[in-house]
Amino acid sequence: MEDKCLQIKEMLFRNTLTQNWLINRLQEHGVKTDKTELSAILNKRRKGNKVTLVLDTSLLILRDYEKRLKLLDRGVETNESKR
Repeated sequence: MEDKCLQIKEMLFRNTLTQNWLINRLQEHGVKTDKTELSAILNKRRKGNKVTLVLDTSLLILRDYEKRLKLLDRGVETNESKR
């Protein structure tokens, strides 16, 4: 869990994304959370099934974001960039 928390924090920082941005993306994926809860999870003050769900979904979202960013940097259009 600790490794995932650090990884998420680093990815948010590297991409200049906020926790609010991540909360909104999590909600789009059906995971409801708020600032207080996400902060507690990322700072390892919460445990349980929801923590696993939030961390795993967050990594999925952030990896997808970085993948799309790399494609755009290479000039490859994604379905969302065509809109």
